Amino acid sequence: MLNLHNELAGSGLYAAHIAINTWLGEGGPEGIPSASPEQVAPL
Repeated sequence: MLNLHNELAGSGLYAAHIAINTWLGEGGPEGIPSASPEQVAPL
């Protein structure tokens, strides 16, 4: 991700990675929190 950020330097764009601690969608392992993409997107 840092290489992409460096390539975009000066362009007005910023590349970053944000980790979320949840399973996206249905069918995740038992005991793992889950959320729909629609629930996560506003965050």
